Amino acid sequence: MSLSAVKEWKFPVIINSKKEPLTADDYYAALMSTSSGFYPVSATNLMHMGIHFDKTVLRELGDENERKVHCIADGEVVAYRINGNYQNISYGDTVAFYSTGFVLVRHLLEMERVEEKKQPTEPDTENSSTTEKTAEDNSPASSDSKANDTTTSTNSTADKADTESENKPVEAEKEKLPPHQLYFYSLYMHLADTAFYDKNSKMPTPAFWEQDIYRVLPNHKELNKVEGLCIRDKADNSKNDSILAVLQVGTKVNLNLDLHDENHNWYAVTSLAEGYSSIPELKSIKHTQGEAQTDILGWIFIGKEMTSQEFEILGLNEHKKLLSGKSTELSILTKEFNATCASSKGLRVRKDKKSYQCYLEEPKLKYREIKKQNILLS
Repeated sequence: MSLSAVKEWKFPVIINSKKEPLTADDYYAALMSTSSGFYPVSATNLMHMGIHFDKTVLRELGDENERKVHCIADGEVVAYRINGNYQNISYGDTVAFYSTGFVLVRHLLEMERVEEKKQPTEPDTENSSTTEKTAEDNSPASSDSKANDTTTSTNSTADKADTESENKPVEAEKEKLPPHQLYFYSLYMHLADTAFYDKNSKMPTPAFWEQDIYRVLPNHKELNKVEGLCIRDKADNSKNDSILAVLQVGTKVNLNLDLHDENHNWYAVTSLAEGYSSIPELKSIKHTQGEAQTDILGWIFIGKEMTSQEFEILGLNEHKKLLSGKSTELSILTKEFNATCASSKGLRVRKDKKSYQCYLEEPKLKYREIKKQNILLS
């Protein structure tokens, strides 16, 4: 499943009892009132990379009975644990209860790349041309002559520029570079146990709890072949036994722009972009070029020279538009999409006749996407 980039942010605790919305300064002031767990250095002068919302902090924010903690941004749940009942520990006559429940969420930040503009280099000039002046240059006759020469030169230059602009072909629009990407994680700890929800039936449970997990059965009547682009162990499609796997439409891969065939049609794939997978799973292979060895996953046919390392597998018809007029390349590309010897069977998820995902026989559990869900503090 592809992870969507963060579009907006949210405070982890939201209290609407005040007339004016809480600001970041309000949170900073409230968090200073906690009894322990200051960020980023604790009271014991040790690094502490989290913030605590105890009753004192919640009271400063406006409601000490608030229990919900929000995910700070859109993301996907990587792991979670929920206690059936709070854990406890006894010391003397006292029994203390605590929670080991947590939710770990992964997020994606994206920033548009800005192409660096090359600084123009000024030509070197000799010292004599800038420092020496003759008497003739300062004479009135010389000034008039220079003015005429300058006018003639200017007109000549302008005419030349107009001619060049007419003959100069329009530059092709540059391929847009992929954005910078950064994955980061947020962790929510000491969460309410399931017994709390049993006692408070009106309190909604986190949405990702309620997602049932299904298994695609072998030989299901609706199983289809997985569509995608073949990835091979060599830049050659003359034999089907060279197919390693199929990359589903929408998969993003990272290319090695230095490893390609002589026509720049085949490129070596160094890795899959984070969050994507192949069918079946690919393992690294060694590619030898001269005395150097490079780890790659395989070779894919693109049909044109690439300038960007990241490449997205599009549908066959979309790829054909990019190779319009290249009959040989189109023929090879069609074969790379129609080869079925490495394809797996899967159950398609469709909406309005459009296929969104293909779940395979006996699939691995996928990440679960959340949209700013609420989870509860213990």
